[in-house]
Amino acid sequence: MILRRIAAWSVCVLAALSLVCPAAAQVDSPVTPNASLPAAPTQQIEIDPYDPGYTWGDTTVDTALAFVNAEKAFARSVEAELGVTFNLVETDYFLFYTDLSEREAYEWQRVLDLMYERVSSLLGIPDGINVFRGKATVFLFADKRGFVEFEQRFYNHRVSFEAGICHQHGTGEVRIAFYRIDHERAMRQLMVHEAAHGVVHRYRSPNRVPDWINEGIAEWTAFAVLNFVQPFRHREAVSKRAIVARGNRLGEAFWQDGNFAAEDYGAALGLTKVLLRKGRPAFHDFIGQIKDGQSYEAAMQDIYGYGIDRLVALYGRTLNIRDLRP
Repeated sequence: MILRRIAAWSVCVLAALSLVCPAAAQVDSPVTPNASLPAAPTQQIEIDPYDPGYTWGDTTVDTALAFVNAEKAFARSVEAELGVTFNLVETDYFLFYTDLSEREAYEWQRVLDLMYERVSSLLGIPDGINVFRGKATVFLFADKRGFVEFEQRFYNHRVSFEAGICHQHGTGEVRIAFYRIDHERAMRQLMVHEAAHGVVHRYRSPNRVPDWINEGIAEWTAFAVLNFVQPFRHREAVSKRAIVARGNRLGEAFWQDGNFAAEDYGAALGLTKVLLRKGRPAFHDFIGQIKDGQSYEAAMQDIYGYGIDRLVALYGRTLNIRDLRP
């Protein structure tokens, strides 16, 4: 069964293929001192939802529908290959497929929409801008077996401990897969975290953001969306214990991409919080420079006026570790 929740903006962009639509931003009519004079007509502002200043690839209003249809065709192939029947909830930014109930499908979709708002705000992406190649596709399986089979058959990936994975294609597609775990809060945290990676992948350019920054963004977004304080305090405490065990160092592996350690997620969140002290505009510029090809060291020096040693020292103060080193 297919469920649809398509806002006016989606209908305009993906069905009517028009840049001017009922959901477009508007400028309020100016207040006139003479009440007998008619108010100035409301001006409609045309926006490009795939503004190349915020996304990359060949997605345009004219190609978006084709990309979305291609993702729907992929989902049908998943159904056929795995022998499952999905419910589909379609939003402005996501194709959400699940073999859970219709009610649960809508509940999880709302979490994704809120995630997109939060991470867009963090990265300085204006309202109405869609960074995805059409839409991101999300698969939520009712049990682990479906998730494991999907990963094996479509990505040749053998699942070990993972409960969710964000597949970020070099051609631009974002496909996220999960299975339903019993712990509700952990499930929400996982979904928001992985979906945030998809937004970062599609933001501005295909240049990669270093893992420690990427994981920090994903953790911050999950906290901002869910506001579950205790799990994030626990992660930060786990990171502190790991840091102390390393001799008050984050360690060389922390700064290397690939296989980010589970005990380091709290540290990534803590470093992100420190960077955000200067405000979101500075953070926008920092990530923007990295996406434009700068090293994170050069971007940090340019935007914040300090390097890794200083950042780590500031983070160390939040842990009451005065001699914390990279």
